[in-house]
Amino acid sequence: GVPSAKGKWGTAGINLEITRANTDPALVYNIAKWFNENYARYTEGHPENQYRTLETLLEGLKHTYMPCHEGLITYLKELGVWTPAHDKRQAENIALVDRYIAEYEKVMTMADAKSIWVSPENEEWTTMWNEYKAKNIPPFILFEDLPA
Repeated sequence: GVPSAKGKWGTAGINLEITRANTDPALVYNIAKWFNENYARYTEGHPENQYRTLETLLEGLKHTYMPCHEGLITYLKELGVWTPAHDKRQAENIALVDRYIAEYEKVMTMADAKSIWVSPENEEWTTMWNEYKAKNIPPFILFEDLPA
């Protein structure tokens, strides 16, 4: 990866783009549609672009723990490829991400009460968060397939 990303926690992939939930659904819809409809225009631009296909996206959605954006879901429904299994996984993924957010805020409040500086650069904080997370929150995992 790029030097600024080395040693940092994050998510990377060649066929899954990540954005905020509040990103305009029309923008996400149109980006997804553009990638799907314009493969021949960009595929030669980089060796990894060969994987920016609808098929690769759908395969990735079988395994990801990240919720899909509303704009992408709308486009995939329009194509007829979004299934009830996707709906089920989406609900599970949203619940897990929402739980992480709530628990992180809870542990930040606990850290504040103990005058612990909440920062990834503070070992005391990262130890506190990692220990709490290990005991109280299911981990993010890559799934083997969509639920039945």
